[in-house]
Amino acid sequence: QIAIAREGDLLTKERLCCGLSMFEVILTRIRSYLQDPIWRGPPPTNGVMHVDECVEFHRLWSAMQFVYCIPVGTNEFTAE
Repeated sequence: QIAIAREGDLLTKERLCCGLSMFEVILTRIRSYLQDPIWRGPPPTNGVMHVDECVEFHRLWSAMQFVYCIPVGTNEFTAE
């Protein structure tokens, strides 16, 4: 079992060195999706920031995190 663990560790390190880790591939793919101009939207009319609408990804992401972090009510269930 020790030999198998060492071999698995070696394979993982080799993949990480070569850039073959799945995590890196997923992050690269997400980055390519987020580079799409649809996430940036047009420049704000006031020259500073959008006030009335959410046209930028970071604002959408922030709202999603806020909703996700709201505590669960007494009669609600979670996936956990």
